Amino acid sequence: MQQPEYEELIDLVETLGESNLREIGLLVEQRLTTLVHQRLASDAERVAASRGLGTFERIKARREATDASHARSNREALLEHARMGREVCESRDGKVIWIPPAEIFARYGFDEFGRPKPDAVGSDTK
Repeated sequence: MQQPEYEELIDLVETLGESNLREIGLLVEQRLTTLVHQRLASDAERVAASRGLGTFERIKARREATDASHARSNREALLEHARMGREVCESRDGKVIWIPPAEIFARYGFDEFGRPKPDAVGSDTK
């Protein structure tokens, strides 16, 4: 028996068809990232509870873990697309725009080829 989250993905693939593999891949990646965030958040809550933290502290720990996980996952996904030379879309001022790989690299301190900038490397060691 398949888990409900996987049944949802299978239904999505059947609905969109094989001609939309790129969109399916992005949606699957998004859903799996959400599942990872949920798992990390529940782990953070369990650790907070084991430390005897109150309800507010547990909620705060869960949110911080989820936010950190989401930021890491977002960064890695964007950099992966940029390394493959793919643009990604983003919403700015209510409009969908395409972000080129060079802009993605610049956002995270890399040059247009995805290599760390010399000044970024020096700042890590200080």
